[in-house]
Amino acid sequence: MAHDRTVPALSPPALPTALLEKKVKDGLQVVSLGGELFVPGLVGLRVLGQLQRQGHLWTSYLRIKYGLRGQAKQLAQECSTSQKLWTESGSEASYKLELNHELHCTQIPAFSHKVQLRHEEGSGHLHWALEASYGKHWDDSRNRRRLRLLHTFQNDSGPALSNHFLEFVLQVLERQLDYRMQLHHLSLCHPHVETSTHLKVQYNGRLPFVAGLRWKDTSRAALWRWEGALNLNSPWLMVSMAHRLYWPNRAMFQAVLELTLGKAWTLKNLVVNVACRGQGLQRQGKIHVYTPATTYLRVSTVTALAQSLFSSQSEIESAWSEAVQSKIHAENSRDRKILHCWLKGPQRELNLTAAYRHTEQPWKSHVSLTALGTGARGHPEGLQLEGSLEELVRDRSLYRKQGTFFLVYVWPLPPGCFPRGV
Repeated sequence: MAHDRTVPALSPPALPTALLEKKVKDGLQVVSLGGELFVPGLVGLRVLGQLQRQGHLWTSYLRIKYGLRGQAKQLAQECSTSQKLWTESGSEASYKLELNHELHCTQIPAFSHKVQLRHEEGSGHLHWALEASYGKHWDDSRNRRRLRLLHTFQNDSGPALSNHFLEFVLQVLERQLDYRMQLHHLSLCHPHVETSTHLKVQYNGRLPFVAGLRWKDTSRAALWRWEGALNLNSPWLMVSMAHRLYWPNRAMFQAVLELTLGKAWTLKNLVVNVACRGQGLQRQGKIHVYTPATTYLRVSTVTALAQSLFSSQSEIESAWSEAVQSKIHAENSRDRKILHCWLKGPQRELNLTAAYRHTEQPWKSHVSLTALGTGARGHPEGLQLEGSLEELVRDRSLYRKQGTFFLVYVWPLPPGCFPRGV
């Protein structure tokens, strides 16, 4: 056992004394500190402190009694603090910690408090809790000035499973505040990929925010198949969304999105359907955006593409306009090229045809352009242009070609511009 004592001597009127003592016995280590100071009419002070260690446990305390001015001899005021720390490490990476702290002041009771911290972690889990009591009644179990914090993390993952849980709690008794947040994530890798994530926020017994996300992938080989869903509920917005994707091969594709909104925006059962299908040389595509009560957009198209042939037929309809239909036909060969377009709306219709033909025996080229339609009142309107170039004679002494041009129009023109037919 070791023993040290030091007493410095100062002359009056200041009368200080100090004591420092250290003891070691049977694994117990103790360090003690004491001191006094007295200045007549100004201050009186007495200090006692101790630090102790035994194994995994540490404890300490410090107590100060004092008096000021006329109460320098009475030492009527007191401040004290104490700490306790305990730690333990075990197998499988486990660890525990406990910490207690107290502070008490008679002159300023608002500063008095008590804090307790508990921490525990191991393989796959972590937990800690912090509790604090403060104010004038800091040491009363009925004290309403209390703060509580909790944190929990859990990991139950395996070779083909990922499972995580997180929780956070905040409680303030004086403010009647109870806040909780939970997050749970689950992921499955076999026999297919599936994940889900859920977030829950609780405030004073109510659920102001809840969100969930789910995703599932059951694809295999050349087949793609996905499913997903999102749900969200808050005081300002509610969202419910589902998504499905089906893609069995290059010639077929379908995606569906379902959406419902509430509170700040209202939208019930909106469906967005996109589909594509191919068979042989033909491709068919559809887009449909609708609710049970309203069709917002409908688009359908059918196309066919060959070596020298292209054709397309489409129809577009929306909630803001009536249906519009269109057709396109194109041919491209050595001696013939044709382009035909047809467009029909609620009040107008348009036909546009451009053609080119050529023959070698006899040598002759023919070009035509025709545009026909109806106006807003149903009156026919149109323009037709035709031109040809023909080789009549070709020998060593004579070469002759003949060209013709033909124009027909249906639109009314100002007098004197053109005759009705040329």
